[in-house]
Amino acid sequence: MANSRSGESVLQRAMRILECFDADTPRLTASQIAEATGLSRSTTHRLVTEMTSVGMLHRYPDSTLSVSNHSWETSVRCSPLEQLRGIAKPLLEDLHSRFDHHICLTVPDFDSLSVLSLERFDATYPLRILSRHASRLPIHNNSTGLTMLAFAGERIIRRVLDGSPRDQETGTPLDPARVRADLTEIRSRGYGHIVGGMVIENTSFAVPCFDHSDGSVQCSLGVVARTDRCDHSAVLSALTSAGRTLSEEITCGPTPGVPPMPAEKSA
Repeated sequence: MANSRSGESVLQRAMRILECFDADTPRLTASQIAEATGLSRSTTHRLVTEMTSVGMLHRYPDSTLSVSNHSWETSVRCSPLEQLRGIAKPLLEDLHSRFDHHICLTVPDFDSLSVLSLERFDATYPLRILSRHASRLPIHNNSTGLTMLAFAGERIIRRVLDGSPRDQETGTPLDPARVRADLTEIRSRGYGHIVGGMVIENTSFAVPCFDHSDGSVQCSLGVVARTDRCDHSAVLSALTSAGRTLSEEITCGPTPGVPPMPAEKSA
């Protein structure tokens, strides 16, 4: 694939264009895409025209563009994430019906050291949640991320700690020794639990789910609740049971491995 003067291939530039679209900006003009990507207007117009012609983008009568239905269906029908989401959904629905808190399924990206929100069921009462569906958070700054990181292996943990992790809300540097101690505690008890973390009035729980055939952590189930409305013991018991069930289904089922890069087995 031919490269541009910047060294980027056509596919790399096309991916940059797709990444411009999100929940806040589902439709963009070619000029807005050029501004967001830093590509020249001529290059942007040429690429979006080609991406539209092959069905990656959809052009509306007012000349705005969006990710096409064809792109969505192509990715969903063959994605291992979608298979995992289907396996986990009944467990998430059961947890939500029992507790009416925020219930989520996240997967790790050990390459970018982030977690991706794959599925969620929101509480019916007012509850401040910072993540969105298909959004990412740093792996070190939330209960599901820390829980998966705790079982990801020493090499990945060192990458996080050596990268000067910061609090997402305040930007304050985190003490690596404290983060390591938290990870050790999570491994010891088998789950993550944060009271008053990213949102001061919230409590969050998370359990890791594994492919036991190779010991790799595949995803995490999480619950976020208002602390004053949460029966900690009942939530933890149900969440732990759901995590064991999902691990068994991942291990025995046809779902391919989910993480973009394999995690080391934790010591």
